[in-house]
Amino acid sequence: MAEGTNTCVTFRDGSDLVLDYSCYVCEQNGVQREAAHYCEQCSKCYCDTCVPLHDQMFKIHSLVAQGEMRRWPVSRATVDALTLGQEHNNETITAFCEDHSALCCVKCLTLKHRQCNKVEVISDAVKNWLPVDPQTILQDLATQMQQLQTLKTAREENKKTLATSCENILAKLSDFRQTINGVLNKLEKKTVKTLESLKTTFYDSIENDIESCYKEVTELKSLTAIVQSVEKKDEQKVDTLIYIANLKCVHTLALSRSLLQEMSKVKEYQMKFEVRHDIVQYLSTLGGLGELRTFNPYHVLRINGEPAKYGPTVSIRGVCEITPNITVVAGHKKQLFKLDSQYNACFTSSVSTLAFDIGHINVDEVAVILDDDNNHIIEVYKSNENKLSRTKCLLLPHRCRGIAYYMNCLYVTSGTALHQYTLHGSRLKSLYEDRSKEHTVYKVAVGTGRIFVTNYPEHQLIALSMDGTFLAKCRDPQLQSPSAVHVSTTGQVLVCGRASNTILQIDGESVEKLSVVATERNGLNSPWSIYYSETTNALLIGQDCGLLVFKL
Repeated sequence: MAEGTNTCVTFRDGSDLVLDYSCYVCEQNGVQREAAHYCEQCSKCYCDTCVPLHDQMFKIHSLVAQGEMRRWPVSRATVDALTLGQEHNNETITAFCEDHSALCCVKCLTLKHRQCNKVEVISDAVKNWLPVDPQTILQDLATQMQQLQTLKTAREENKKTLATSCENILAKLSDFRQTINGVLNKLEKKTVKTLESLKTTFYDSIENDIESCYKEVTELKSLTAIVQSVEKKDEQKVDTLIYIANLKCVHTLALSRSLLQEMSKVKEYQMKFEVRHDIVQYLSTLGGLGELRTFNPYHVLRINGEPAKYGPTVSIRGVCEITPNITVVAGHKKQLFKLDSQYNACFTSSVSTLAFDIGHINVDEVAVILDDDNNHIIEVYKSNENKLSRTKCLLLPHRCRGIAYYMNCLYVTSGTALHQYTLHGSRLKSLYEDRSKEHTVYKVAVGTGRIFVTNYPEHQLIALSMDGTFLAKCRDPQLQSPSAVHVSTTGQVLVCGRASNTILQIDGESVEKLSVVATERNGLNSPWSIYYSETTNALLIGQDCGLLVFKL
């Protein structure tokens, strides 16, 4: 086919295949055959079979081959695609309705546009029309196609991230269910322990009563035998013996009656168990184990009022939230702090070396990055009651600077590379590397189907795909020495500039600046870490002088 089958025929639903250029002679004989040559003098197309006949009849005519398609007329398929209506098949467009900006065939005019005031015949409209450069039309079409393709790609990626979000939510749900099961197990064990304690107490009391009864019965039997033995004697001193026996019996009976009276206070030892129905009733009132929320990652965060300073006055290199009431921060000088709902330290733990970052990994667990010249460590801590307990220590073969958790994997930066690990410390792969300078791969955050790392010396935020492929970078005059990056669960991407004293919100797709959230005028002073709490709607900034909290 001269140009291949024209895709425009797809606009004609149910139509037969239309050749771009069919042979005129064959068509007159009722045969559909593709043309290979065009005669400008005849304004007709011919196939290879009919060309000799044409040349014999028109010796002075010159034919144009397929290699010079610019000299060929517009193909029939193209003409049909443009001039035949989409709503009424095989009806030719004859007019244009300005009221509805619609091209119309005769049926359209009759059925839909009879009452319209501004309807113009196509031939008249063309006369009054200022021609447009086809290249302009092509450029508009290309731009629109590119925008649609970009949106399609974004939607496809969004579909993947939604699937990942569902898996992540299911994992959190499972973890939370295990936590609830753990709490119920503890309550059950406490109840069983109380039951066993009561059982032991009652058993001991019953055994004591049985033993006391046995001793008293034995004593009374002995006295009975003595009295019976004495009363049968006729000796002179029998009265004396009976007198003494009587006194002993009186005393023994008094003790026995007192004991019997005391033991009779408890007729029977019994236990009953009353179930806490209010627990079931409360659980029954809940709509689920959590709240599912939709979110808009393009929602711009804005500070409301002046910041407040909280927590320990140390250099805070990492911040994360376990629950709305519990926040954990990592102090650079070998300290880990657990903060209450008012951001006051309720527990402090010493760590073995310098802390560089912290990340929330499970319902009640955090992972802390510790590093010096000789030790490269990830320590996992579990939050229980009012303390933090270390549960795991992972030794890594490279320096550690930043950490993020996503879908049961740890993402760890070394300063020049990004590595993916399991929760047990096994390295899965190295995802990204830049050894041009130190701290070119400094801090990391994962979310919205992407990985974000900061390039500290080059003042850049780098966006990577989940397999580590470079996607885009953000470099802005208001971002200098990016010391931390955070992706909230609602999709906001935040990065802080230590040298510029700024917090920027970044578009996770285009990796361009959306807004400046905070600056030095808001109290920023060489920020090291950042965390956005959706539950409390607060922005937590770790600095050299402590924790800065902004209400949003």
